[in-house]
Amino acid sequence: MNQPNILALVGLALGIAIAGGGVNPLWGVGALLIIGVAYIFSRRRELLILLASLVAGFFYWDIRVPEPPRPVSNPVMVELTGVVRDYPRIVQDKFSFNLECDQAPTGMKKVRVVGYFSTPVERGDLVRVKGRLREVREPGNPGEFDYKRYLARRNIYYTLTVRKPEHIQVLSDRRGWTEQLVLLARKRGMAAIEAALPAREAALLEGMVLGKSEGIDAEDYLDFQKTGLVHLLAVSGLNVGFVVLLAAWLASMLRLPERERLGLAALAIFGYGCLAGWPVSLLRASVMAWLGLLAYYSGREKNLLNALAVAGVILLLINPAWLFEISFQLSLLATWGLVYLYPVFRDRLHGQERLKDLVLVPLAAQLATLPVVVHHFGLFSLSSIVANLLGVYLAGFAVIAGLCGLLTGLVSASLAAVFVLPAGLAVDIVAGIARWLADLPGSYLWVGQPPGWSILLYYGGLVLLARGMEDSARRRVVAGGIMIVFFLAMALVPAGWGERGKLKITFLDVGQGDSLLVKTPRGRFLLVDSGGSQFWDVGNQVVLPVLRRQGIRKLDMMVVTHPDVDHMGGAGPVLEEMPVRILGVSATTYPDKIYRDLDRLRAARGIPVIKLARGQRLALEPGLKIEVLHPPVASRSGAYKAREEYNSSSVVMRVCYGRISFLLMGDVDRSVMEELVAGGLIQPTTVVKVPHHGSRGSLSEAFYATAAPRVAVISVGANNMFGHPSPETLALLHRLNTKVFRTDLDGAVTLVTDGRSLWARSVK
Repeated sequence: MNQPNILALVGLALGIAIAGGGVNPLWGVGALLIIGVAYIFSRRRELLILLASLVAGFFYWDIRVPEPPRPVSNPVMVELTGVVRDYPRIVQDKFSFNLECDQAPTGMKKVRVVGYFSTPVERGDLVRVKGRLREVREPGNPGEFDYKRYLARRNIYYTLTVRKPEHIQVLSDRRGWTEQLVLLARKRGMAAIEAALPAREAALLEGMVLGKSEGIDAEDYLDFQKTGLVHLLAVSGLNVGFVVLLAAWLASMLRLPERERLGLAALAIFGYGCLAGWPVSLLRASVMAWLGLLAYYSGREKNLLNALAVAGVILLLINPAWLFEISFQLSLLATWGLVYLYPVFRDRLHGQERLKDLVLVPLAAQLATLPVVVHHFGLFSLSSIVANLLGVYLAGFAVIAGLCGLLTGLVSASLAAVFVLPAGLAVDIVAGIARWLADLPGSYLWVGQPPGWSILLYYGGLVLLARGMEDSARRRVVAGGIMIVFFLAMALVPAGWGERGKLKITFLDVGQGDSLLVKTPRGRFLLVDSGGSQFWDVGNQVVLPVLRRQGIRKLDMMVVTHPDVDHMGGAGPVLEEMPVRILGVSATTYPDKIYRDLDRLRAARGIPVIKLARGQRLALEPGLKIEVLHPPVASRSGAYKAREEYNSSSVVMRVCYGRISFLLMGDVDRSVMEELVAGGLIQPTTVVKVPHHGSRGSLSEAFYATAAPRVAVISVGANNMFGHPSPETLALLHRLNTKVFRTDLDGAVTLVTDGRSLWARSVK
C-alpha cells in the first residue's frame, strides 16, 4: 500500500481522539489494534508510520490545546475592549458576535457577546462592551448539541450578555482597505439580493452563497435537513468547488495558460473566503482545495487521495480540536468518497457515462458520510440521494449566479438582478424539491445513535466492498455488503426495542417548566407535558430534538397536566411533527379557550382527546399500572377554572412497575396534596416529581411524610426569578434522606427500573 500520507492521517487522528477524549478511548485502542494487526502481516514500515503518527497525535493534543480556565462561580459584571472578529449574527432583536480582547485575564481573550436589541456593530470594529459574564451553558438533555465544547474549540469559554444599547460602544474600526472593500461588496451584494427577491428566497440564497442562516425559515431549514440538503446552507467544500468551476470558466474565456489558471482559482478561493468571513468549515475546505489544485496542476492528479491526506494532516496540525467537529468529519469523508469510492464505482458499474456520473457523484459522497450524519443528527434520509441528485446541481447554479450577483452588486443593483433573479428561481426549485420529498411518507427516519463499533464496522465494510470491486473479488464484495447492511440494521432498530423489559422515565431539562418522557417496558412512549416559555421555543428547540435523537417516531399518548404555558407551550410543535395516538387533558380545565390552538391541531390530525380524572387507569400495556389520582371527577364536563386555579387542577398520576412507583404531581399546591393524603390516595413511593418546581406553596410535610420518597426530582430553570426550589422544600427532603435531582444542576434526569431495582443517571 503506497499511501504513507493516509497512514499518517489515520494515526494522527487516532492519537488526537484518544488524548482529546472526543471518542471513547477504548474504540481508539480497538481501531489501533485492528489496523496494527493488519499491517504486521504486510509491511513493518507502514506500521511504524502508523504508530509514530499516533504517538505524535497523542502528545500534540496536550501541547496545542490549552486547559480551560477556572469557571466563574457566579455571573459577574465586567467591561471589556476588543475587536469584532466575525460577521455579527442578527436574528430579529438578538445579536451575537465573537470579541477578541486586547487585554484580558486568561480565558477571556475571546468571549461570545450577546444582546437582545439592534446594534450597528460590524466585523473589524473596535468596541467597548459592558455586561454580565458567565460560563457557557452545558448541554442539559440527551443528544443535545454541546455548544460549550463547540466554543471551547475556538478558545471561547464565556458569554457576555449586554443588557442596554449604551453598554456597547464602537470606538473605531481596525479594517484595512481590503477589508473595507470586502465589507462593502458583501453589504451591497446582500442589499441587491434582498431588493430583487422575496424574503424567503433571499434568505436561502444568502445561506447558500455566504452561509448566513439568520433569516432562513425554520420550516425550510427542517425540510433541507430531512432530505439531506442542509449542507447546501453552509459554506463548505461544495461552495469551494463551485468557486473553482467559476474560476475555470473565466480562465477558459480569457484563454489563460496553465499556471495563471492555477493562480486565478487559488485567488478566487481566497477572495470568496474573505467575502464569507472565513468560517472554520470554509477554511478547511480551502486548504483541501489549494492542495488538490497543486496536485492536479503538478501532474499528480492520480494521487488525489494522498493530497487529501496531506490536507487532513495540515488541518489537524493547525487545530487538533477540529477532529471532533462535524464539518471537518463530513468534508474529509465526502471528499474521500469522491476521490476514492466514485472512481471505483464508475469503473466497475456499467451504463451510460453521463448518467452514471449524475448518480454516482452524490451516491459516493452520501455513502462516505452516512454513519457520521446518523451519529450526529439522528437522521436517516431515504430521499437524500434523489434530493442531492436534483438539488446539488441547481444549488451550484444558484451559488455561481449568486456570487456574480454579489460582485456586480458593488457596481449596480440593476445589473446584479440579472444574476440574482435566475439564482432565486433555482433556489425556489430546490426548496420546492426539499418540501415535496420531506412530505413523502417514509422519505426520512429519525433514528437513535448507533454504537461506535457499528460505525467502525460500516467503514471497514465500505473499504472491503470498494477493494473487492477493484480486484473483482466477489467474497470481499459480499462480506463488505453484509457489514454495511448490519450497520443499517443497527441504526434502524426501533427506539422501543432498547432496554426491553425496563421502565424508563426521563425528566427533561426544559428550563422553568415541566416535561417528562416515559418509555414502557414493551417500548411504548408517553410524553407528560412539553415545557414552554414566552421567551423561546421549547417544543422545537428541546422536546422534539430529544425525541428525534432517541429515534422516537411516534407517541402512544401525550398528557397535558394543566394549561399553563410552562407545561403546555411546547405541545403544538410536538403535535405538528410527531404522530400522537391519544391526547390526555385535565377534566376540570378542558375545554377552555386556552386550549383553542392545541385543539385545532389535534382535530386536524384526527387525534382523540380523553379527559383525565380520578379513578381512571391508562392501559398502555399489561404489567404497567398508571392511575390518575387528581383532579376529582367534575360535576360537569370541562368545568371552567380561573387561571389561578389551573395549578390545583393538574393531572396527578401514579406509575407502578413491580415494586417501584413514581408520583407525577404536576403543579398542585399544598391544599391538593393534603387532600390526597386525607383521601388515602398517597402511599409510600419510590420517586416523586416535586410539584410546582419545589415552590413553598407546594410544600406539605404531611404529604412527604406519607409518600416517604427515596428519590425526588425537581424540574426547575437555572437562576429563575421565582427563587425555586424553596430552601424549605430542600431542607424537608434532606431531613427525610431523600436523594434530590434538579434539572437546573443535573440536566435531564433518567430513572430506569426493572421493577425491582432503580438506576439513575443525569446528563451533567
